Amino acid sequence: MRKLFVIKKVFVVLTVLFGGCGMASAQTDEAVEELNSYGFWHPYTQWIHDDEKMEGYLRMMNEKSAGQLKTTLEMLERDHQRAQDLLNARKEIGKSRRRLATRFNDVDAAKLAFKTAEQAERRYERMKEAINLRLEQMEPAVMPAGRLLYFKYDTSNAYAAYEEEFILDGREGKHELKVEKGSMIVNWVEPKKSERKEVADSVFQHVRDMVEQGQLYDVGRNYMPDMDVLDADSWGLVMEFEQGRISTSGYATGPDHHKTLQAILNYFTTIIKEDTE
Repeated sequence: MRKLFVIKKVFVVLTVLFGGCGMASAQTDEAVEELNSYGFWHPYTQWIHDDEKMEGYLRMMNEKSAGQLKTTLEMLERDHQRAQDLLNARKEIGKSRRRLATRFNDVDAAKLAFKTAEQAERRYERMKEAINLRLEQMEPAVMPAGRLLYFKYDTSNAYAAYEEEFILDGREGKHELKVEKGSMIVNWVEPKKSERKEVADSVFQHVRDMVEQGQLYDVGRNYMPDMDVLDADSWGLVMEFEQGRISTSGYATGPDHHKTLQAILNYFTTIIKEDTE
């Protein structure tokens, strides 16, 4: 009876061990397949491509919102897992050229990928620590007090040669809404069109309420995508209140609470369209 118990115990241990190996082998297969398919490996997050980009991000951390920092952390965790899978594959397969050649199409490319993954892991650890520290120190964003005096949003895309601008101006006795859209190039297919309208105080109050309820005041000062994007829109947003000013801009991503921003722009378009009709 005792012998049977020992046999069962050994069987359970072996099952766990082989089960764990099976899981590791599946991850190894995925890492090998990815490297063989593309011929190289690099992190998706551009901030850990090299030390210069990492240092640039760390210098700009004070310009980031909590939402931005958390999104970057999620991207970093994804790359961390990918790097771990690749380095674990090396550990499971072996480091010699002979062993690596049994699984990788290009051994030199594999060795370069391992080195890249190790460097990415080093940068990941530093960025993770810095971002978490920054999140702990951040104070909650506060909505500026007083009436909304000025609201401006502009966006442009140089490749498409197109730009838009929305301005709600209540300074120096003004009560004007201006919407301008069209080509950045004179006499292009879609010429620039500018429309203006005098608006009541209620419009400023309504936009202020939308900003507060939609938390559009909780934004960073600078937005850049975590992944490297070659062509996208650039934008800027300025909001002035009686007791505060918010200024933010970005490229290819942002801002936080962009649905609130889009709702405000739709509101402006509706006002102008009603006047035109």
